[in-house]
Amino acid sequence: MTAVGSTTTLLPEQANEDSEPPLRSLWPVWVLGALVTLLVVGLATRVIPFPAFLQNPTPTVVATKVVVVPTSEPTAELTSQVVVPATSSPTRDSSPTPSATLTVAISSTSTLSPTPSATPATPIGVLPSDGSSEIAYQAPDESSAKMMDIKAGEQVTIVGKSPDKLWFQVQKSNGLTGRVKASAMEIYGDTDLVSTVEPPTLTPTKRPTLTFTPTLTPTLTLTPTVTPTATSNPTTTMVALTQTAKAQNATQVACTLDYAANMELVSPTGKPKNSDNLYLLPVNTKFTLKIQITNQSSANCDCARSTALRYSSGEDFDTGQLFLFFDERDVVVKPGDTATITFEGKTPAKGGNKNITGKWILQTPGRIQIGQPLEIGFQVYG
Repeated sequence: MTAVGSTTTLLPEQANEDSEPPLRSLWPVWVLGALVTLLVVGLATRVIPFPAFLQNPTPTVVATKVVVVPTSEPTAELTSQVVVPATSSPTRDSSPTPSATLTVAISSTSTLSPTPSATPATPIGVLPSDGSSEIAYQAPDESSAKMMDIKAGEQVTIVGKSPDKLWFQVQKSNGLTGRVKASAMEIYGDTDLVSTVEPPTLTPTKRPTLTFTPTLTPTLTLTPTVTPTATSNPTTTMVALTQTAKAQNATQVACTLDYAANMELVSPTGKPKNSDNLYLLPVNTKFTLKIQITNQSSANCDCARSTALRYSSGEDFDTGQLFLFFDERDVVVKPGDTATITFEGKTPAKGGNKNITGKWILQTPGRIQIGQPLEIGFQVYG
């Protein structure tokens, strides 16, 4: 036991043992501080790589828009922007700096020019849309046959021209052709490239024969007895002829009288016909027609002697006669038989390129009309 207030003296070994524990408790702190210092220095000097999850993402490409601006010459403008965020390096305090945006604008401009309208290889004609329709004729002549109508604003192809270039031969999309005045159309293309077409040789078309069949009530045929006299007496002769004519008329009234006619121009020769089946002749020209008359009356109804064509109306072609008889005047033409009438005349002195006709009536000696009137005519030009 030690008394209070007394002094205790320690041995040297005991003093050392009592001071060691405090020194051993500080070394982990020193080691941790050294490691943190090395980590910060390594990151700052790039000796240690920066962690991947703390780095900025990869650059992003952003396509903005395509702008098409219509102008008189169409222009297409393509604008693209590429945004590349810059990578920031961490500082020692590991505070990221704001990312900078880099914008790259790529502009591609292409100019589209409208293709000019080329001159057509084959000339075309167009009727004015604010005008009226036009008639296309068979020949370069308004008196020729009408082939088709061309409407206002309609387009046709020019395939030929007249020698005087006043008419064009045109073709529609459906294949129909005709001739139109050049002044009636608006022309596009070079008409010198199309060939010159001569007026066509008009092909005649056979006109149908009109057959008039009247409904007649049969009557009793009376055959008077004529007693001849030994001496010639003009009065008695006239009476006899009158009685004969009356007898023929009585017989022919009970018949159905009709005929068919065929006309041939024998002088001048080689003349064509137009679409109306009329020969083309110059003005003031002498001619000879052979008219074939075929009896088409009912059975036993003959064309008696002195049956003739009688002038009725229109142009008489200077024949100088009102009656034209069969060439064999005394012939009796039975049903189905044919007789000939020679018609000699001359075209008018002034024609003006038109059809000129006259009407003649075939009649019996008793002036009974047979069938329909016969129309004799020509297309006279010059």
